[in-house]
Amino acid sequence: MSICLEVYRPIKQLAFPSVTVTGSSELIYFSYNESNSLLYLVGRLAPNFAVACRILYEIRKRAPLFVPTSLFDFASGLGTYTWAANTIWPAGCIREHHLVEASGPMTVLSEFLLAKREQGTPPNTYLFPGVRHRRFMPSADVTGDLVMSGYALLEMAGEHDRRRVIESLWSRTNAFLVLIEEGTRAGHTALLEARDWLIRNGGDNMHIFAPCPHSFACGRAGLGCKSTVKYYQFGLTRDPAYSTEEAFSYLIVSRGDWRRFTKGGLEGKEVSTHPRIVSPRPAGGGPALDIDLCLPNGDCERVVFSKSGTNQPLYFFLKNSLAGDIAPCERVEDADANTENPTETS
Repeated sequence: MSICLEVYRPIKQLAFPSVTVTGSSELIYFSYNESNSLLYLVGRLAPNFAVACRILYEIRKRAPLFVPTSLFDFASGLGTYTWAANTIWPAGCIREHHLVEASGPMTVLSEFLLAKREQGTPPNTYLFPGVRHRRFMPSADVTGDLVMSGYALLEMAGEHDRRRVIESLWSRTNAFLVLIEEGTRAGHTALLEARDWLIRNGGDNMHIFAPCPHSFACGRAGLGCKSTVKYYQFGLTRDPAYSTEEAFSYLIVSRGDWRRFTKGGLEGKEVSTHPRIVSPRPAGGGPALDIDLCLPNGDCERVVFSKSGTNQPLYFFLKNSLAGDIAPCERVEDADANTENPTETS
């Protein structure tokens, strides 16, 4: 409760701009005013941060030579992705933070959370270098090594607006573009729209990094494809903190072959062609695991991993895996038996 009061008291002293909610009888555009911006901070700051860290960690782990120097965050909200990026990569390596958020109250909270409060610090000084808040899209020459947008596509009026945003974000991407949506069929469908547009219009320079191991039509279209992450709330309420699971869908694409950021370089093994696990939990409680895999050829298949016929480390890994994990195995055609057997890869 004391933490909640310490945060709430200075926030109440902030000057929130007035907000007018506009709309029509058919469509109402939701705007964040002072009250629901504070509610969003309490309810969504922790899960959004956990999701962003989970996604960005995958980039750092699989592309260890990539160190962003600039971040462009569209629909930045509370500035959560600025915190996440500076958590995953060494603080200070990102020299420019471009945060685009249409909501005035959200921007006020973001500035408050990012402000440096040491004694003698000049006003409008932030914890991270080069923080710039904007209400509208800046000029086209403002780009980022890491471009992110979270939970924004479903808030747009229609497919045409979503495509315009995707086109703008892709044109600003120097290295990686990260799109995040809620872990529902609607969120996955919105990301599929973006994925299809990028495949058609991104050119030969566009490479899918995650989660798809291919560039074919999605085998999970209409079914949804999501990952999960566990997190704890930040203690901004009276309720005790407890572990909660957040479902999310995401898409990461790179401008240029992302293998240039690996130690093996462009000649390194294309690990993105390993299957992805799309089962929420491994099915089967006996000597075999039934796991749904998204395969490099675009198919989604349920594969049975028997305990006796599967490499022991691979079996243990799969038994404790979650949806979204990379399955370190590949399909091997057995010409004699005309069957397909999964084998472990290094």
